[in-house]
Amino acid sequence: MTMIDRCTKCKRPRERTDGPALIATLDTRYKAGTCKGCGALRFFESVEARDPDEGWRLAKQGMERASDAEARAGEWPQRMVDALDELARGGGEFTSEDATDIAGVPVSSGAVGAMINAAAQRGDIVWTGKMTTAQRSRSHGAMLKVWQGSWVARESAR
Repeated sequence: MTMIDRCTKCKRPRERTDGPALIATLDTRYKAGTCKGCGALRFFESVEARDPDEGWRLAKQGMERASDAEARAGEWPQRMVDALDELARGGGEFTSEDATDIAGVPVSSGAVGAMINAAAQRGDIVWTGKMTTAQRSRSHGAMLKVWQGSWVARESAR
């Protein structure tokens, strides 16, 4: 495991070429030094160095696993594809709750997000940049992305 020093304010990792060495502080969790990102004297914390692509790789694996679980669960994936297609062609904005109202609730909690993300990656739908509060009580007011069909987005941009 490789450790790096990272600014507690801007989270920029400190490079060896960033100037004088960091100074130890009374609180052993932190060191002090000049941050090139902030341009000021800041505290630095030691954190585990991570591969920048690791997050994307893990997200993709999770989406694939969720899709695979649903594929084993029956016809829900096709119902979700059809629901997203219907909502996209409808011309209006929609959320994941609208899609599951049509397709039904899946067995796997991550399957809805995986299917919506796949539709967005195919270019069938686009995120409007808006967020709204979930209406279902079991979602506890989670924030949901608002989507629309990609052809609608292209037309409204003209």
